[in-house]
This record gives sequence, structure tokens and C-alpha cells, in this order.
Amino acid sequence: MAKHHPDLIFCRKQPGIAIGRLCEKHDGICVICDSYVRPSALVRICDECNYGSFQGRCVVCGGPGISDAYYCTECVVTEKDRDGCPKIVNLGSSKTDLFYERKKASVLQTVLALYFADKVDSLVWVQEKVALVFGFSKNFSVVNISR
Repeated sequence: MAKHHPDLIFCRKQPGIAIGRLCEKHDGICVICDSYVRPSALVRICDECNYGSFQGRCVVCGGPGISDAYYCTECVVTEKDRDGCPKIVNLGSSKTDLFYERKKASVLQTVLALYFADKVDSLVWVQEKVALVFGFSKNFSVVNISR
């Protein structure tokens, strides 16, 4: 996951005694290089990444952990397992963008549903809400909206 998404950031603090976990979706991968072959060394994470509600969570996505995380043999030989805590601390821009796009689509769907259900009489109100959602200026025009 982290190898293919350069915007994801690792924690990289000094690992403690806590063992990293993986969720069902990421079960069996190396947390550094995303390979599924020859797991060899157990992943250790720092105490901050294993504190409170983060305890037992997936080191890649933060979901509920079901199995222990391992480094592959290649990452152990190249000593990438010595770089610090491998927990990913940010969501990444693609997940953040997806959240806001879904929010924008749901607001637009609600506005149009109200308009077509005759709950709103004014097309100007719809134009203002669409302008607010998409960042248009308020003087744009909506063409061919008919009930």
C-alpha cells in the first residue's frame, strides 16, 4: 500500500514491544513493500501507535486487526525493518478527496430531489445551493431544468 502511494507517511518513531496487526483486507502483506511472499520478521510498532483506541488496529488502514504483521525476507535483508515504526499516520489525498466528492454529490442530490419534489418553488434557491457546492459564482445560469 505505502509503496504504491507516495503520499502516505510512516510514523518512523522508535518501535516498542507492541506487535503490529493487519486487517482482513491487508492480511499477509509486507507492510513496507506490499509483497505476499516469505514473511519472516514480526512487525513492532511504537507505543503511541498502539495506545488507547489504536490498540490492535491495522498498521496500514487502521481497521480492526485480525492477524500479526510481518516483514518479508527481502525487507529484512535490506534492513528496511530497522527504519522505525511502520504505521501509516495519514489517510492520503485519494481517500480525503473521495470523502469530499461523496459529500458534494449527496448535497447536490438532496437539493435536486427537493426541487423536483416541488418542495422548493424557486430555481434561484437551487442555483445558489449548486453554486455553493461546486464553488461557482452566483450569477451562473442553469439551462433546461424542467420538472
